Amino acid sequence: LTSYMLKPVQRILKYHLLLKSIESDKSIDSSSHQTLAHAIVQMKDVGSRINEKQRIHDGYAELPLLRKKIVNLKDPLKFSDVGPVLIQETMMVNNKPRRLILFENVLMVASICENDTLCVKEAFMTEKLLLTEETSKGSLVFSIQAEKEAKRVFHIKAKTDKIKHRWVL
Repeated sequence: LTSYMLKPVQRILKYHLLLKSIESDKSIDSSSHQTLAHAIVQMKDVGSRINEKQRIHDGYAELPLLRKKIVNLKDPLKFSDVGPVLIQETMMVNNKPRRLILFENVLMVASICENDTLCVKEAFMTEKLLLTEETSKGSLVFSIQAEKEAKRVFHIKAKTDKIKHRWVL
């Protein structure tokens, strides 16, 4: 019954499972088996594209909420400038707790102020950003710096390997 309550887009994401169950039928000839195998690959690809579009849409939906939390930004965040929110996480940056927000085009480093507001400390264009793993400082540490500012390095310590992996890869 719950499968009938899914939205049509959610059902599309499950089509590859239906095709897999049909493919496992022993009475299917080899040409049909090949066709089904190809259809399974195609439906998984369609599902991946739908999920990616949804993730981007959700990232854009976060922008107005995020803008309300930022107290010291003079210019409003513009969709055309920063792009959607890709990842955000609270981590230690140079031994201080900071909120890192990765947009498609900008990495923002902010301190967490009173009432859960954010004070922007730095903003980097992602195209000019250098990211380096800092294995000598621990397995959870990586650093970022602007391409032409070698003296200003931000050492970031993630809480877990999984979080670091999301940011580094």
